[in-house]
Amino acid sequence: MRLTESKGVDVILNSLAGEPLRLSWRCIARFGRFVELGQKDIVSNTGLDMEPFLRNVSFHSVNMLDLLDYDPGMASRVFSEVMDLLRMGVAKPVAPIKSFPLSRAEEAFRLMQMGKHVGKIVLEAHDDDVVMATPPSVAPIGFRSDATYVIAGGSGGLGRCIAEWMARSGAKNILMLSRSGDRKRTVQELLVRLEKQGVRAAAMECDVGNESQLLACLDRCRSESWPQVRGVIQGAMVLNDAIYQGMTRDQFLGATQCKVQGSWHLHEHLPKDMDFFVLLSSSVGIAGSRAQGNYSAGNAYQDAIAHYRRGRGLPACSIDVGMVLGVGFLAEETTGDRVHENTRSWSFIGIREREFLVILQAAITGESVPGAAAPIQMITGLGTGGMMALGSEKYPWWFNDAKFAHIVQIDTHHVVQEKNDGSGKLRDELSQATSLDGAAEIVATALVQKLARAMMVSVENIETSRPVSSYGVDSLLAVELRSWIYEELQADISVFDLLSNVAISSLARNVVTGSKVVSKAVKEA
Repeated sequence: MRLTESKGVDVILNSLAGEPLRLSWRCIARFGRFVELGQKDIVSNTGLDMEPFLRNVSFHSVNMLDLLDYDPGMASRVFSEVMDLLRMGVAKPVAPIKSFPLSRAEEAFRLMQMGKHVGKIVLEAHDDDVVMATPPSVAPIGFRSDATYVIAGGSGGLGRCIAEWMARSGAKNILMLSRSGDRKRTVQELLVRLEKQGVRAAAMECDVGNESQLLACLDRCRSESWPQVRGVIQGAMVLNDAIYQGMTRDQFLGATQCKVQGSWHLHEHLPKDMDFFVLLSSSVGIAGSRAQGNYSAGNAYQDAIAHYRRGRGLPACSIDVGMVLGVGFLAEETTGDRVHENTRSWSFIGIREREFLVILQAAITGESVPGAAAPIQMITGLGTGGMMALGSEKYPWWFNDAKFAHIVQIDTHHVVQEKNDGSGKLRDELSQATSLDGAAEIVATALVQKLARAMMVSVENIETSRPVSSYGVDSLLAVELRSWIYEELQADISVFDLLSNVAISSLARNVVTGSKVVSKAVKEA
């Protein structure tokens, strides 16, 4: 109004909402026209000041979608006229245009949310963009109550985990086959729990690699009137490690028999019309493993028999399992710690029990996500190039194998961005701190960098003597900062604390005090 000597503006094209719209409306000149392009206040049915109408002004709303629906002829004429204006150079494309790759979509939406941009914000898709995605929900699996399900190797930690999961998912007849049968206390306790849930469960002593033992167990099931077998999970395994040059025939067969002969016997003697045939193979069969040539061979055979069955029109899926954290062999056996260290040094990435069960469900149902068929062979535990770089791990020898070339490239661009942001170094820097003040200074610097990126301002423009709230941080960004603090520093800071008048330097000190990654000695120094 000052620039027009209080006369106002003749034509206002507005796409703002809320208070900016109301302020623009009050700037309309006498006989002026206000054209509302945005829809936010209209959809919200927000009130409009009536006083400007005393100056013979008009307020127009343009809804192109409504025009297309109810008068496509007019919409076509308007479009043609606009194209003519563009060709003549009378109308020009919107400018400036600020482009963001899809990997920085959050930053783009943050800029739009602030409402300070001029022109248009455009998201561009590139082949190397890495974006956060919410995986589709997987419907709970339902096992048949009138069927028997076989778990070979069922006495191990992973087998027992599978048995309990199947029971929770509706299975009422579960047969576990293993060389130890029900002699283990953990198996006996499992059978008691399953019985209390109304599940008929048995742990029979049976080496599936021994055909006569398997046939005897199946005969016993028929004599005891077990329902027909509708699915099998072959998880039997034996480790008999030795350098290949010094490996004896007995050592080789000791590790391969349960996987080679055992898998074939199950294929031969179980019904052909089963709902699923899942083999728990290992990523070792894909990448190899020192002193485990026999174990690798057995797993490679299981992958092959899955393809063989599918080729004959029979259900089959092999899961090349890597490390499963907290359950199974690594969690229970006395040699588990040694094996765990070895697999970590070979850059195998562990998955959790819940993640393993999701993969197993996909193998059983034949769908990785609703409507998408699961592959014959699922490989887990092989770290990508990005994972190795982010964890500062040395590349494993199998990265030199051409068939893993695509895995080497995955995530690397995204990780370079993260490392340039400095987020991956925060814990390393804190580990070098010798005092509370030093640690607080490190956290304050990280907070400033995080806030500067979120608000898209220079780091130099943010002062640690001012509170976070003084920079226009809203509740959504406060929640994001809180999550980042918890994930990076394991400190539980409330949104209220972030939006309070506490200076960033004091907030950083509070974060260090409550952080689980900062040692007690540093906090007291």
